Amino acid sequence: MLLMIVERIIFKKCILEITTQGGNPGDSYTDEGYGNGHVNVLSAALKWTRALESVSDARRAEILSADRAGDSISFFSQIGHKQRCTYIYTTTSVALATIDESPAFLMMNKHAVNVTLNWLCNVVSFENVHNRLILIAFDTDSYETLKRAWPNLHVLHWKIPIMDRRFSAGDGRYQMFQLFRSNLCAYLASLGRDFWMIQSDTYWRENLFEIVDPKLMLNDDENLLFDQEGSDGLLAEMIAGGNYFIKADRRSVLFFNELSRRLLTYYSTDNNIMGGLCSYRYAGNKCSFIPYRILSNWRWHTGERKHLPLLMQFDSGAGSDAKLQQMQQLGAAFVIPETLGDNQQARCNYSISQTPQYAISKSALIGGGNNELNALQFSIRVVHELCEWLCAAFPSFRIFLRATLFPYYAYFVVL
Repeated sequence: MLLMIVERIIFKKCILEITTQGGNPGDSYTDEGYGNGHVNVLSAALKWTRALESVSDARRAEILSADRAGDSISFFSQIGHKQRCTYIYTTTSVALATIDESPAFLMMNKHAVNVTLNWLCNVVSFENVHNRLILIAFDTDSYETLKRAWPNLHVLHWKIPIMDRRFSAGDGRYQMFQLFRSNLCAYLASLGRDFWMIQSDTYWRENLFEIVDPKLMLNDDENLLFDQEGSDGLLAEMIAGGNYFIKADRRSVLFFNELSRRLLTYYSTDNNIMGGLCSYRYAGNKCSFIPYRILSNWRWHTGERKHLPLLMQFDSGAGSDAKLQQMQQLGAAFVIPETLGDNQQARCNYSISQTPQYAISKSALIGGGNNELNALQFSIRVVHELCEWLCAAFPSFRIFLRATLFPYYAYFVVL
């Protein structure tokens, strides 16, 4: 609980800086100035995590009691991390400048680097996927591992001490990761660059960037394109949150700033909060969905499996190692397992990587495997079926579920 409180204080300071205007440090966010943000999101995160570790208890208390963005910038200049933040800002700008199309951001630490290496080998044969990637490594181990295997990839070393540990849904570090990602989305949208957020626990049978064209899937007034929780009922209106596209405009900045504010205040998951914001078109945002038949999630693996999606996320709630093991057992062993770990240079199994659509046989995906639910998945399914029944009986209950209950169910449970 103490860790959670400290993390929230740290990121509250980050948000104040990330949303400053291009004028003086400490200026507050305004609608008219949404495009002038000048403080890099990771600079702020790095500053506050490292700074708080480097000072005395008395000075730390003094810093945490400050409530102006200008105070944090002043403190930062005192402890001398400007050079590091300049490096982060420069490498980010260079990476963005060398990518002509919409960049795709992927984040990981050393505990998710193996599944990331497997995914990089999964998509190596797809045209123009590696070229548009910007990978964010939260620790030195993952950064060095990725650069050994793929020296030409855009890998940014944004070291945040807390984020080098294992985390999973429900703990403070996962909440911090969600808030970090939301802040990053707000910052990127303020730059005027459309972009993708993706995850490496997704098996690509086809090239996402070729089969999903945001210009075709988004109407003229729509700006956010999300993956779906399912194909029917409430699930078709709910966001999975693993892979999504952001059209950079004023509405998108406001959307993710609001998401950050709520993540800072409530114990919740970002996908459910985003679903709530989409349900009533917060700040004029209009959301659309990538069809479930194209991009699925864990529910597909535990359902009837009547069709074969082109992209399949293995987001079962298990850790990264378990996800990688599951994919490898099915046949999606794109990276050679013996080349992982021990400061080795990871290598792709090109006999599989050259034709990723055939890595896992159709019979293994649809007819084979174990589709039993674990305890968490079973609970989620039971509650969801109850909600579907309530919506059928009381149609007006639907908006309450999407806008209030689903976004904050975990917060209500904790209370």
